[in-house]
Amino acid sequence: MRLKITDAGFAKLVNPPNTGTNAVLITQIGLTSTAFVPSGDLTALPGEIKRVATFGGQAVGDDTLHVTIRDDSATAYSLRGFGLYLADGTLFATYGQTDPIMEKSAASMLLLATDARFTDVDITQIQFGNAEFIYPPATTEVLGVVELATNTEAEDAADTQRAVTPRGLRAFTDKRFGAAAPTALARTLLSAATTIAARTALELKGAALKDIGHGNGLDADTLDGKHASAFALAGDFATVGHKHVIGDVTGLQSALDGKASKGTNSFTDQQFVGGTFPLVGFGAQGAEQSFIGGWANAGLWRVWSNDRAASSEITIKHGDTPRWNGSAMWHAGNFAPESKMDVAGGTFTGAVSVKNNSLRVSGWGSVATDGVVYFGSGDSYLFKSGPAFSFRNSEGAFVANLSSGGSIWTSDSFNPSSKVSKAGDTMSGTLSIYTGAVNTQNVPLRFGWNNNIQRFAFAMESSASLSLYGYDANGGTPTRKANISNDPYRTLAVDGGICSTGGASALVVQDRLNNGIEYHLYCAGNAFRVWSSTAQGIDRLTLTDSGVLITSGGYDFGSSRKLKAIDGPVPYGLAAVERMELATGHYKPEYNSDGRRRLFFVAEQLAELVPEAVDLEGVEFNGERVASIKLDQLLPVMAKAIQELAAEVRALKAER
Repeated sequence: MRLKITDAGFAKLVNPPNTGTNAVLITQIGLTSTAFVPSGDLTALPGEIKRVATFGGQAVGDDTLHVTIRDDSATAYSLRGFGLYLADGTLFATYGQTDPIMEKSAASMLLLATDARFTDVDITQIQFGNAEFIYPPATTEVLGVVELATNTEAEDAADTQRAVTPRGLRAFTDKRFGAAAPTALARTLLSAATTIAARTALELKGAALKDIGHGNGLDADTLDGKHASAFALAGDFATVGHKHVIGDVTGLQSALDGKASKGTNSFTDQQFVGGTFPLVGFGAQGAEQSFIGGWANAGLWRVWSNDRAASSEITIKHGDTPRWNGSAMWHAGNFAPESKMDVAGGTFTGAVSVKNNSLRVSGWGSVATDGVVYFGSGDSYLFKSGPAFSFRNSEGAFVANLSSGGSIWTSDSFNPSSKVSKAGDTMSGTLSIYTGAVNTQNVPLRFGWNNNIQRFAFAMESSASLSLYGYDANGGTPTRKANISNDPYRTLAVDGGICSTGGASALVVQDRLNNGIEYHLYCAGNAFRVWSSTAQGIDRLTLTDSGVLITSGGYDFGSSRKLKAIDGPVPYGLAAVERMELATGHYKPEYNSDGRRRLFFVAEQLAELVPEAVDLEGVEFNGERVASIKLDQLLPVMAKAIQELAAEVRALKAER
């Protein structure tokens, strides 16, 4: 590959006095999928997709550098060129071509090793940053650079990165099996094909195959020729007649004297009943009448009758109230009768809350359905008497009565903000006006302006169409200005109007803040037209029945740098243009029936090359959304292709 040094790169090589060259340091390599022709005036790699720092380089000739580039990321791309960058970001040299140099998938590693030639340059002045990336580290799957293990590292047998030499392998076996291992005997045993051959090598005789032990014909387990059964201690004491009286055992009698009698006895210290369920029974064993005991080591003391039923027991547990049959027992520690209200009546000193239930006050004046609730010490109350309710606040002199059938509006039942203010407001829903009977006609909705008399009115005509009426300056007899008919097409008819076609009906939009300039929207000559009063007789915009849009002033697109957040240069150019599918033909008549022969791009194929230029759901056709093309997005691509062709032309001229 012949690399082209940029003008900026040459400037970095020349020292300031212009008497020699400087050494330059390559610290990054940029990669691109864009085909381009290297030139001296480049300051950035065209269509650069990424930069890598995993590379290396070294001189292998007077004018040749061996360069290795590695990218083990998960990115997929076609490599068509690369550029060498200096430490200060200067693009030093580039190489590019039309066909891909390499194709990288997301699951693969890109490893490019090439010899790059430079002319008129002392390549010893070109230095590379980290040379360890000339080749990747070797693994069990990747070919690369590997370090040899020392004898010590081989003996430890713990390193998973370094390779072992034959000498290192010898060091490992010597440490594990001894110097000059294995011995001749070990090699003989390792080569033995059967267990018989191994025993023969070890000189083992037939005894090695026999069962040893009592009764098997061998005396290896005897003592002085006698077996264990011959000794007295091997049997029980009764068999050999060995006995002792109680006095012969030191301390045994005094220990027995300290034990309790199964009959009556007096204990002089604490006594404990152990076990999971310790208890003391009262009555004959097996016919106890009641019990006192613990329960499952849970700090629970229980007293219960002989049937051991929970309905007849007392339980006492540390930190808990004593319980009878499982229910808490009231005592002075947990119940104060004076804190309760007597059923005959009394006075609450705190708040009363009724949760998940109702509070009923009834029986006022001996009438079961009446009730009264008083508030405070004054004559303020809520009172129900028969079908009527009374609310009284004596301090505020407020009395409200709610009789049968009446209603009180509250914030829950009435929202004033949902109503239209008579002083002026905005409606968010539909306004309907009628006199009460269904389909009543000629009921106008009138509008005034600036507190003047009514100026406009909407009314339903006898044909169920909607008409707009305008009044003169004095609010006299109105005249109809427009009508929306009730035909299947809901036609809007504008009565009168001024336009360039000499009296044809038009919808007039007037700019009240710009000296009365008017825009007229009308139909004429099978086309929809927009006419401006600033250029009478000229249609500013025309849309024909075949779908052709015509403007007298052309099309402007906002393109100021102030409008944009620019991410970088256009990534598409000549390579994309060369792959574009171009065709000729006609639109299908159900989409456009003008029959005109046209030249086409194919949107679905173009989306693969320049996705920004395609809207995959831009047009509705036969009940589905199909692709459309944004032609303005193709103009930068075409311009980029022209730039690349121009660069190739300049390069060809320079070679001649």
